[in-house]
Parts: sequence; C-alpha cells; structure tokens
Amino acid sequence: MALTYTTLTTALEEWTENTETTFVSNIPVFVRQAEDRIYHSVHFNALRKHATGSLVTGTATLTLPTDFIAPFSFKVTVSSVTTFLRLKSYDYLNEYMPTASNGTPKLYALKSDTVLEMAPPPASTYAYDLEYFFKPTSIVTAATSWLGDNNESLLLYACLVEAYTFMKGEEALLGTYTSRYMEEIAKLKNTGEAKQMSDMYRQEPRKERQ
Repeated sequence: MALTYTTLTTALEEWTENTETTFVSNIPVFVRQAEDRIYHSVHFNALRKHATGSLVTGTATLTLPTDFIAPFSFKVTVSSVTTFLRLKSYDYLNEYMPTASNGTPKLYALKSDTVLEMAPPPASTYAYDLEYFFKPTSIVTAATSWLGDNNESLLLYACLVEAYTFMKGEEALLGTYTSRYMEEIAKLKNTGEAKQMSDMYRQEPRKERQ
C-alpha cells in the first residue's frame, strides 16, 4: 500500500507510540533526513533527468542543477560528434588542467556540490547534455512521492531510524529498525531499476555520430 505524508505521519506516531508535541513537530525533519539517506545510498533509474544547454567558450565550470544528487553521464557535441566525458576526481583534474588549452572537453569532476568542472575548457559554445540523478520534491511538501508509491517499507523504516534516534530509544529496537532499513536498501539495489552504482560515466570515453 502506498504511503502518503499523512499515512506516514500516522504510522510513525503509532509505531513509536509517541504523540508528544515536540516529537510530532519534528516529523518533517525525520522524513527529509530519511529521504536524503535513501537518495544518497542508492540511485534509481526513475529519478534521472537531463540538463542541456551550451558551454561558454574558455569557461571550464558549469553550475549544477539545484536538484542534482549524482551524475550519470556528461557529453558534449562538436560538429555533430557527441563525446562522453570521463568522470575523475577533482585532484586529478587539477593536475591535468595546467597543460590543457581550450579544446573539446574530455574529463570532468565535481568541484563542489553546486559546480562541475571540465578539462580542457571548451574551445567554443558546444552543446552539452548532463544526465543526472535528481532529488525529487519531498513527500513532506508534495504529499506523495515516488518512494512512498513504490518503496513504502524502505521509506517507513528509514523514517523510524531517524525518529527513534531522536527519541534516544532503546538500542535493541533501533537496531531492529536499522537492520530492516538495510534489508530494504539491499533489495532495492538488487532490482533492475537501481543497478546504476557502476554508471555510464565510469566507462571508457566513446564517441557517437549523430
């Protein structure tokens, strides 16, 4: 049965047997923390989108979308030839950059949570396509969510871990909730829609003619 924010709130109060005012007022915090924990633990095919546009000549950085969690692939198109860039560490990119004059970008790294950097810097306003895993609107705000509709047990146990940690509840029960959460995460990672931990961007670069 799908979870809405209303049914999730009720479940948390009933499972923890806690309707104390401070606890109830913090339920939105528990839920958002649980969602963050899940979205950063496993990447779902259902939560992928594209950001497209044109690079700025000589500018090696690109601002990431506000809902960005992790990259799936990053490609640029030069004279109808599409090149997939390879993801590297930012330290590696810094070592590469001093000798890199403007050209067709071949590598990229996450400079920060909000900025991507590529090397070499683009020699022109090449078209780009960043495919990435995104963080959807929280069930707290939207009332429903993909997680609530498709993985209600995972969402519930993740929320129980956060709520019971807040309550400083008995360790045995917290351990049980944590164990169930880990079981649900493992099941999701083993499904076809979540097998993206070794993603496209980790492969050797390739070119495609359009």
